[in-house]
Amino acid sequence: MSDIVDKLKNLTPEQLELLRKKMSAKAPAKTEPERIPKREDQSVYPMTAAQKRLWFLQQLDSSSAFYSIPSAVRIRGMLNVAAMEQTIQRIVQRHEVLRSYYTTSPSGQVQQNIEPSPVLPLTIIDLTTVAEDKREKETRSLLTQIALTPFDLTKAPLLSATLIRRQHDDFVLMLNLHHIIADGWTIGILLNEIMMIYRAIAAQQADSLSEPSLQFADYAAWLEKRATDENLDRQLDYWEEYLQGMPANLDMITDFQRPAIQSHKGRQIKFRIPQHVVDALRRQSRAHNTSLYNLLMAATQLFLFKYTQQKDFGIGAPIANRNRKDVEDIVGFFVNTVVLRAEFMQDMTFDELIERVRQHILSATENQDVPFERIVESLAPQRDLSRSPLFQVMFDLQRTPFRSVNLDPLIIDLYDFDIEISKFDMLFLLLDDGEQIEGTLEYNSELFRETTVEQCASYYLTLLSHLAENPTKRISELSLLLPEQEQQIIHDWNATQTEYPRDKTLAHLFEQAAAVFPHAVAVTDPIEAVTYKELNERANRLSRLLMDNGVIPGSNVAIYMERSVEMIIAVVAVIKAGACYVPLDLAYPAHRLAFMLQDTKAHIVLTHSSLIDKLPAEQFNMMLLDHQRQSLEMQEAGNPSDSASPLSPAYIIYTSGSTGLPKGVVVPQRAIVRLVKNTNYVDLTPDHIIAQVSNSAFDAATFEIWGALLNGAKLVIFPKDVLLSSRLFVEQLNEQRISAMFLTVAYFNQIAREFPGAFKSVKYCMFGGEAADAATIRHVLKNDPPPSLINAYGPTENTTFSNCYEIHRVDDKSNNIPIGKPIANSTCYVLDEHLHICPPGVPGELFVGGDGLALGYHNRPELNAERFVANPFSTPDNRLYRTGDLVRYLPDGAVEFLARIDQQVKIRGFRIELGEIEYQVKQHSSIADAVVLARENRLGEKQLAAYVVPAADADVDIDAMRTFLAEKLPDYMIPAFFIKMQVIPLNANGKVDRQALPDPAMDQSLSRSEYIAPRNALETYLVAVWQEILGLERIGVYDHFFDIGGNSLKAAMLVNRLQSELHEDVHVASVFKAPRIAEFALYAAEYYGQAVSERFGKEAATKVADSRFIDNGVGGKVDAKDVKEFRRIITPLAPRTKPSSSRNPRAIFVLSPPRSGSTLLRVMLAGNQRLFSPPELDLLSFNTLQERRSAFSEPGLEIWLQAPIRAIMELLNLNADAA
Repeated sequence: MSDIVDKLKNLTPEQLELLRKKMSAKAPAKTEPERIPKREDQSVYPMTAAQKRLWFLQQLDSSSAFYSIPSAVRIRGMLNVAAMEQTIQRIVQRHEVLRSYYTTSPSGQVQQNIEPSPVLPLTIIDLTTVAEDKREKETRSLLTQIALTPFDLTKAPLLSATLIRRQHDDFVLMLNLHHIIADGWTIGILLNEIMMIYRAIAAQQADSLSEPSLQFADYAAWLEKRATDENLDRQLDYWEEYLQGMPANLDMITDFQRPAIQSHKGRQIKFRIPQHVVDALRRQSRAHNTSLYNLLMAATQLFLFKYTQQKDFGIGAPIANRNRKDVEDIVGFFVNTVVLRAEFMQDMTFDELIERVRQHILSATENQDVPFERIVESLAPQRDLSRSPLFQVMFDLQRTPFRSVNLDPLIIDLYDFDIEISKFDMLFLLLDDGEQIEGTLEYNSELFRETTVEQCASYYLTLLSHLAENPTKRISELSLLLPEQEQQIIHDWNATQTEYPRDKTLAHLFEQAAAVFPHAVAVTDPIEAVTYKELNERANRLSRLLMDNGVIPGSNVAIYMERSVEMIIAVVAVIKAGACYVPLDLAYPAHRLAFMLQDTKAHIVLTHSSLIDKLPAEQFNMMLLDHQRQSLEMQEAGNPSDSASPLSPAYIIYTSGSTGLPKGVVVPQRAIVRLVKNTNYVDLTPDHIIAQVSNSAFDAATFEIWGALLNGAKLVIFPKDVLLSSRLFVEQLNEQRISAMFLTVAYFNQIAREFPGAFKSVKYCMFGGEAADAATIRHVLKNDPPPSLINAYGPTENTTFSNCYEIHRVDDKSNNIPIGKPIANSTCYVLDEHLHICPPGVPGELFVGGDGLALGYHNRPELNAERFVANPFSTPDNRLYRTGDLVRYLPDGAVEFLARIDQQVKIRGFRIELGEIEYQVKQHSSIADAVVLARENRLGEKQLAAYVVPAADADVDIDAMRTFLAEKLPDYMIPAFFIKMQVIPLNANGKVDRQALPDPAMDQSLSRSEYIAPRNALETYLVAVWQEILGLERIGVYDHFFDIGGNSLKAAMLVNRLQSELHEDVHVASVFKAPRIAEFALYAAEYYGQAVSERFGKEAATKVADSRFIDNGVGGKVDAKDVKEFRRIITPLAPRTKPSSSRNPRAIFVLSPPRSGSTLLRVMLAGNQRLFSPPELDLLSFNTLQERRSAFSEPGLEIWLQAPIRAIMELLNLNADAA
């Protein structure tokens, strides 16, 4: 018995179906399954759940050809065209479903109808006059054009037939069917019948085909009766348990922003698995007693895991669903989809993976009767129109139907062509002809570039090659790279060694510069300027004073001073004493300062008497420099002996720690030298003037101070008051002739917004510290950009900069800026959790190393062991720092930052990158800056909060912002709260201080489940309709449609009901955009005002309950500035346009209320005393807000919301309806 079970496990889904058929045919009559009967009422044509779902999806985008199934064959020989025309007509008459069309009932239900005798013309296109060298291209272009022509589901037949004549004996026959009436299996049935019928007609004989015993509607009726079958319920229980907890999305990194509503624009690339790999895989499948389908499904799951680094996801697999003999030859939409769960929580061998996948496939096949739609509705994943539910990648292995058929005197071959449609993010389709295996990788071209997908296919083939050669390896040991590619990344991309004074100390190099440029200005602040000679001598005196006070090589000396010339002298003096300086931020609280001083056991604190009260009360050895004038003058001015080495600690800078206590990063002198001497990202010379804008306790000050002092350049210290004023800052840039500087991203963005051309004279303009904003960079590049604009990346643990990227252009679609390649004498690796190289495009953690690496964390051996690891690609003493940053290699070796590994958040089960939301919020014209956080409310639920800084002279309409984002993002990515800020707070290092952002007050949005009764006739009507469609007794106006049993099909039913009763063209997407009755009522009253008024009275259009505009339906609370602005606009409008006027009148476009999901609703023209809403101005037809904005951006245009205008006019006793 176990042998039989094992053999059953080895069968593909198709083989299992075939086995069932054979067993059914051989089994005694008493064991035969119940045959599907003809439906009792032949005038009724039921639909399957799959058909209904397909119908609904087509409603979302009726102009899409996504659900078409095009196929073509090449016919060589003397074709009888008339016989082929008769053949096509015969085919249509044979199969009922080919004559179907779809309408909705008065109650909003979709229903299938059959046209008795539709005419399906065979469209003939003659290309015989086209030049032979262009004929093939023209053929493919025509086929693609036909395939992209959408069907109208309300008109039969839902298929087309086209015959392209290329030569007198060379034709291409194309059939194009809507998926609602057919599947891939159907194509095979039709091609077979076409050949049989054509042969008979051409020979003037009757065909031998008997009439179908069943039609697809018979199967649908039978399936409908089985919907409550206990077996089906048991199968559904299996899927619910099997998929419980599986992430809804496979997070593949896309090249472009994912549209809010899924686009199906697609392309294909072809590949062939090398024959030796195919042969090896076939041998493996036989050796492991498994099917090739199982093996390749396991390989594809493994590839997706390796490619995304996601350990749990779903992958789609089609099931023919023709496991009964009586449906084998029925034309229709039978195919079902199952979801196979891929889990890689633990390492395993590929053999073990194959066995697990085999078990999953066997179980899926045993439970395949449940329609995919029922699984989706049962699991009720959060609706996300931007991607397919439960899985986004599908895999299929098919047998090639036929290579060539000799239908004497014709030869018929399959004809392959591109249709530029993608049903999913990606589809891996493998075709096996018994010898060779060819592959098609279909992809969504609005998500991925072709080069990315080509790279993906290359990795896939590489993995298959590794599996063929090393089938016993553990999956952690398998790579997507060939050995030579891996060596290129490890060695060539990290060959950054250059000559620089790595064996010299900071003191030596500074003294060398002072000797060469003694009279050049070294440092200047608003009070004084010192030359290199003066700086060296004053530092020497202070250094000797420190040594007289017990400072020895290796001592830690804290510096608590304002940024000034004197502070720079203190830094150099500590280094000359062989000691390590510890810069302290003046803004730090006393307890934090106390911790740092105690942790470092600072021998001396260098400060001023004016700052002593800010220091902690504990006793520390302080040296007040303003009290040491006389002592300093008594010291020698000559250079002290250099007692340090290149590996001596230069400074300790503290960064925040996950434990709540800051951690001190100890940086050696060599790391600083590597940063600023003979490097490749900048070329600093004595002619440069470097701005010092960073806090001394921020490691960017390392570049500023030592970049100037070790190269004989001039350091200009910008005072705090200048940094607080963008205008003063820009003035200082010009007055001081700054040629090199570093700014944090937040500060850079602030300056760029106000003065985008401010950096044009700065030779090296660098920014960093957090992810760059692509929109800001584009703005700067278009407005007098600097000669070199550099995105600089690096953790404190690798001494300021690890990677740099010089920016020349930013694509309009890009929302990310690379952080570039490692700078000179630095290394970087993108590694997986096993410290294996990640290929370009594959996400992994960034590890950095080289001469810039810190010595470690001060007094934190456990943390050092965790974060500083041995370099697996070098000698044992060579270390790497694991940054905790999720990145990926780009094809040229540059690195792109993706996210912090530990800052991914989940909202309602969806993993979210906050940066994506921030990017979209910043696109709104009223927003200057924004930060988005995930906040936990009183119920322990995470909600998104957006902190926004309004643009100059802009008033941020929060509800309008939600509507704007609803056009860009899925619902779960729209922030629950918007908090207006005057400025985004920055911490001492110039980064966003997230801790300082206020916690949003919890409002009524937390009590949405509280019952609120309808408050006007329109809401009462909508409640009644919802109750009927959803089968509920009580629905409140703030209940969410999809939270109380609504689904996609019911949304379509609702819309059709409204269309029928309101006689308006209501869009399905409106239910998704306005899923609560209060919102939908506002939408309907505004967008269909006339219909609503006629049915429910004039009051219904104005009494929609929105307290922001109308209070209890009378007047309303209107802001005085709104009244003033309204009067300003309305007063100048002439009552009529003068006939002599040569200019068009000013137009006021009145928009719908916020969050309604609609856009342009009314147009009020000067001189026209009525409002109107022409259908052609329905902006739902635009794809993006940008398109809408550009379409209505003519001079003299004003945009207003209808509701506040009406409220204002009522407040002023004006007749709104007569306006």
